[in-house]
Amino acid sequence: MINIQEVYEKGKGAEIKVFPSHVNRASGIGHGCTRYLVLQRLHWDKQEKHDVTLQCIFEEGNMHERQIISDLGAYLPTYARGWDIIDQQRSFALNDKGENITGHMDFIISDGKERIAVEVKSMSDHIWNSIHSYSDIRDSKKFWIKKYPAQIQLYMLAANLSNGMFILKNKTTGQIKQIDVELDYAYAEGILQKGIEIEKHLKDGTIPEPTLDHDTCKACNLKYTCNPDMDYGDPMEFMEDAEIECLLNEWDLLLEPGKAFKKLDKEVKEIFRGKKNVMIGNFMVSDEGKSRSKVVISKIDKEVKSEED
Repeated sequence: MINIQEVYEKGKGAEIKVFPSHVNRASGIGHGCTRYLVLQRLHWDKQEKHDVTLQCIFEEGNMHERQIISDLGAYLPTYARGWDIIDQQRSFALNDKGENITGHMDFIISDGKERIAVEVKSMSDHIWNSIHSYSDIRDSKKFWIKKYPAQIQLYMLAANLSNGMFILKNKTTGQIKQIDVELDYAYAEGILQKGIEIEKHLKDGTIPEPTLDHDTCKACNLKYTCNPDMDYGDPMEFMEDAEIECLLNEWDLLLEPGKAFKKLDKEVKEIFRGKKNVMIGNFMVSDEGKSRSKVVISKIDKEVKSEED
């Protein structure tokens, strides 16, 4: 029988491309490591291609953005008369002092008097539920979310707008939330200076020092070109064992205080003592103990964690 999953994944894999970059992109310049942004310009062809899963996530994001635009285009005339979507995918360039920053904003909504820059972001349920304000985005521990403020601040600056908003879509439930944003001149100026700094490094042939943030470096697609002095931890071990996976699924179903769970919990964790970073089915298991064993089991698709000292 034909393996449709294999066909689909091969097709998606063939769509993954890496392109040269001759400018500082507004969508990326908020990255926390200036060294990465310089290397991306110099060695774009050495970037590791992202995997099929991330390609699907990117495409899902584009799909959700189109859906939001379509829905708002239909709803605004009825429920917010006078307001409409304008300037979809409007491109811009900021280069007054050699910043060499370009980008395009998702769209602007306007009632003829007021104009608001809008950026649409789709995200997983647990991240969506963790964001309630602009500061939650600006101060996020997720390096990719921390790029968002630079993006919308540059959009507002380029379009001479005082106000903007994020529309965040929950990919699990389809719900949206609005996060209002005001133009922060000081922050935007810092991003412009960052663009100037990047261009100066490129002109002078210099490369800045790495940021050395563990999560950022570990996920970096140029880490082997950058080669920072950093320990990424033990490599992931992938395990295929139907019997053990069945035990883990039973463990998940019994995840509550009780004799049955405690017995199974002990049995399962005994299997993984001394193992680091094991992926099996929908579970990640690791013995994180140093002086003594501490087995941690996490299920990937929900916030469930069990630890044993």
